[in-house]
Amino acid sequence: MEDLLFQEFVNKATDKGLDDIIRCNAVQELAKTHDRRLYPLFLDIIRTGTGYVRDDTILSAGISQDSRFLFPLFNIFNSVSLVEREKVLMALGELKDPRSLEFLQQLITSDDEAIPQIASSAYSKVIKSIGAPFLYRFVNSEDTRKEAENSSGYIEVDDVNSLVNKKDIIFHRLNRDIPQTYVVLPNKKLRIGGFLHEHVEVASGNDVLTAGEIRFDEYTLEVIYINNRSNGYYPDSSSFRYVTESLRDTSLLKQTEFNEIFPRDGFTDQDLLRMFPFYRE
Repeated sequence: MEDLLFQEFVNKATDKGLDDIIRCNAVQELAKTHDRRLYPLFLDIIRTGTGYVRDDTILSAGISQDSRFLFPLFNIFNSVSLVEREKVLMALGELKDPRSLEFLQQLITSDDEAIPQIASSAYSKVIKSIGAPFLYRFVNSEDTRKEAENSSGYIEVDDVNSLVNKKDIIFHRLNRDIPQTYVVLPNKKLRIGGFLHEHVEVASGNDVLTAGEIRFDEYTLEVIYINNRSNGYYPDSSSFRYVTESLRDTSLLKQTEFNEIFPRDGFTDQDLLRMFPFYRE
């Protein structure tokens, strides 16, 4: 969508003087763009909007395919009406984020009217999408993400030689006890940080298929430890398959799953959720 048309829909979606139908249509059209600029826009409409416009924006948050909406949707669920809870569950079904499965599974046995059926439908949608790539967006400030677009110093891992040539960086005495940061990009290429420590820098601000920490054997260069710990992206444990795909043509990976999985208490842990919009004690 061209910027002028995008802005026209933004103006319609946010104009409280317009008919709700016009505003809802604008929100729905915006959601189809999957544009990262929708995140703060939709959050604001959900925070300040009412009625059909708010309901449609909750649902459109899922349609936007922006992984950042997962945690605000979790937070909204416990503080809204039954109708809006249904919209949240429908949004999670549209988002198809594998991190939502535990949350949805718990609701399938809920005593609330209509909730189990909608939760079951959303759960099925997420399960059916598991084979398709799911991209995680950087959850922190947009300014930080933009600064990372021009980052340098990461190492692209194509084969063992790409590590041999960088052993002095990977096993530098100051870094010896610190795992390397890694990401797998949408093109299924694996990057490690070198001297970079922030995942968003290693990813040059891009979305990722997975991210975490990785260690290599100093002599064989095989992977000896890998996890999914990333406070910038929070990938699901199921994303390990993209590590496998990225290193398939090398002899570097023997693991069949992450050595450790984060967050340890799951994606509905209150300490995690309180960092995101709409959290209530």
